[in-house]
Amino acid sequence: MNNAEVTAIDISPPALEIAQANAADHHVAERITFVEGDLLASLPAVRNLDLIVSNPPYISEAEFATLSPSVREQEPRLALVQAFGPQRQQLRFLRSHLLAQCEARRGNL
Repeated sequence: MNNAEVTAIDISPPALEIAQANAADHHVAERITFVEGDLLASLPAVRNLDLIVSNPPYISEAEFATLSPSVREQEPRLALVQAFGPQRQQLRFLRSHLLAQCEARRGNL
């Protein structure tokens, strides 16, 4: 993985800033392209991907209120709190959304 090129996509500018700082701290920033956007829709259609890793928001509103300040105040709310419904519903939506985007990209290659 020493030659891996990474594209990090996030809808939250503050989350991207944290990711960029973390990449710099770990001396890998030169191998990462940071993109603000919604999943794969932010990438050019010609970009081939070998692996997709996702860490979508997974904390409910009720759980957010109980988080320790070290988490609640450090991470952008948008990165933590799921926007709608129970976690299973959200994961189904993300899976179908990602699959639809992958199919659309495949059709453009």
